[in-house]
Amino acid sequence: MLRIFIADDEQIVIDSLKFIVEKFVDGAEVVGYAKSGRETIEKVETLKPDVLLVDIKMPGIDGLEAIRRIKDRHGDMVFIIITAYENFGFAQEALKLGVLEYLLKPVNKDRVVEVIKKAGEVVEQNRRTFLAEIELKEKLAKVMPHLEGEFLYSLLFDGNCLKKLPFYEEVFEMPLRYGYVMIFAVRDESDDENSIRCNLDRYELGILFRDSAKDAVKCLVSPMMLDRVIVYVPVHKDADEYSVRNESIKTANRIIGSLSGSMDLPYKIGIGSPRDIKHFLKSYEEADRAVKLSGEEKVFHYGDLSLPANAPDFYPFDREKQLLDKILLGDILGALEIFEEIFAWLTLNYAFDVARIKARLTELLIVLLRFVSYHKETAVMGEKGNLEEFSKLNDIREIKLWFLKKIEDIISEVRVIRSHEMGEVIETAIDFINENYAKDICMDDVARRVNISYHYFSKLFKDRTGQTFSDYLTDIRIRHAKELLQNEAYSVKDVAYRVGYQDPNHFTKVFKKLVGLTPTEYREKSIIP
Repeated sequence: MLRIFIADDEQIVIDSLKFIVEKFVDGAEVVGYAKSGRETIEKVETLKPDVLLVDIKMPGIDGLEAIRRIKDRHGDMVFIIITAYENFGFAQEALKLGVLEYLLKPVNKDRVVEVIKKAGEVVEQNRRTFLAEIELKEKLAKVMPHLEGEFLYSLLFDGNCLKKLPFYEEVFEMPLRYGYVMIFAVRDESDDENSIRCNLDRYELGILFRDSAKDAVKCLVSPMMLDRVIVYVPVHKDADEYSVRNESIKTANRIIGSLSGSMDLPYKIGIGSPRDIKHFLKSYEEADRAVKLSGEEKVFHYGDLSLPANAPDFYPFDREKQLLDKILLGDILGALEIFEEIFAWLTLNYAFDVARIKARLTELLIVLLRFVSYHKETAVMGEKGNLEEFSKLNDIREIKLWFLKKIEDIISEVRVIRSHEMGEVIETAIDFINENYAKDICMDDVARRVNISYHYFSKLFKDRTGQTFSDYLTDIRIRHAKELLQNEAYSVKDVAYRVGYQDPNHFTKVFKKLVGLTPTEYREKSIIP
């Protein structure tokens, strides 16, 4: 039902409009009326009509001022003004306020019906738009945690998301170029019998933490990964670092307060310093160290650390990133060498504590499997099977050998897939050349077509075909030129143009160099009289 409110200081006008609306406009009703601007504002606030018909000239607050005040609070309401001829200048001003239409006194039945129906269409469109926005927001609410997690883990391991930073800023509706990392870490004190229950509790606690963090500050939150949730809190680049530190600690304490009594799991929050997003990893490492060296504190900021002389080095996240790069590039020796360094760091810093080493390598394995499977579909990437297999290992030497073998298996399959993909790329390139050889094409055109850099395409094309791009294109053109020269209807100049040469003299030189004869000589020898 279309809800209409009438504001006019003349009762006869109110009665006339009410009669026309309820008699001649289906699906419309007059829900109220007023005879002054102030009364209109008060009643509209209570009745919340869809459409307001308002006279410009009313006692006290006039119609235009009433529209301004109501529009500030009810932006979707549709306004129709009522005016006399002598007040038409006011009507023009009202239209600038976004008023939909105007009615001239004395009101005309057909005109009133026309305007009300038009208002009804606008109201219906506004409703559809509103519902569509709600539906979109609901969908975004479901997918947003995944997008945030993808963004944060990309920052942590490959940095590719930085190429689309403006896109992510628009999606997340916040600036992202500067900020700090907060790590919510849950300590695992369960035995084997209770590990499944503990994992479920940790997962639920991660969800509660996400909700609390979102309530406390504008931020991005990752899903629970093993023992931690990562939070990125954007701040203004020029903000005082000491003030940001104090505010971040207050924020963390508010989150802790909201989680109080939720679950009987020990947890801590470590906070890193604010940095440019390009140095996200540094803030993450600081937050990680704050967690580890926090002592009895529930919340600890890296800036408050007095580091002991024998404090352990940061975990080599940069080497993890390089390991992932080597795997995608198919560099087995490089990948194995980097893993040896990571493993050496773990055994040295964790004093051959198998449980701690396995926990860190499990995290690395999950990241590796998800990262590579995102780029390549491989048969060895099944996460569940790999994790189950790895979890059964307890000997430090077996763990190392298993991981080395897994890296080799993944890279071997990545190489096969990459080779197949590159073969398809060159096939596409050759098809494009065969279809366009008669045009003025160059290698850059073809490289763009298959979405590969100019230099990489040049190398790949030579490796796959045994010819340079230039030689291949020339061979195609000369082969077609030979066929055309069989037809005496085409002059040598015509043939040159038809196979992609704009200069017939250059065509003749190239033809003679490859064939050993000029085009004319070739035609004379080829055509039997």
